[in-house]
Amino acid sequence: MAAGMLFYCATALLFLFLFVKNALQRVAKPPAANFVYLVVAMTNAMLVYFIFLLLSNTPFFYLESSFGFGANPWINLMVYVPLFLLVGFVPLIIGVNRLVKIRQPAVFIVALLWLNMVLNLALLAGAGYWHMFDVF
Repeated sequence: MAAGMLFYCATALLFLFLFVKNALQRVAKPPAANFVYLVVAMTNAMLVYFIFLLLSNTPFFYLESSFGFGANPWINLMVYVPLFLLVGFVPLIIGVNRLVKIRQPAVFIVALLWLNMVLNLALLAGAGYWHMFDVF
């Protein structure tokens, strides 16, 4: 899990850099294609914090998702990350697919985007296994 956290952190920084670079150079046509980099970067940053919480708080695996974890609102908010990822997974795949077709980025960037989607799917499978979607 720590390696996944490192991967998500590195790709979040890379995709944020690509978003800023393309926004400053006004390369992205249409501009919505560049927005995919920002969404993936913010999702990865959120997943870095979520994986950190999973590594440091063992009760996440054993308690119900709707259970409050003390007075820290950030930890209580992170309970809903698997649900957010589940709802946003298909639109994220569609956005990445459109970005690859419209912009045709470098092969390395395309590989990172699709590897990111595969890891998101693995996180969703793990969240389903530990019943992290029971938020109501």
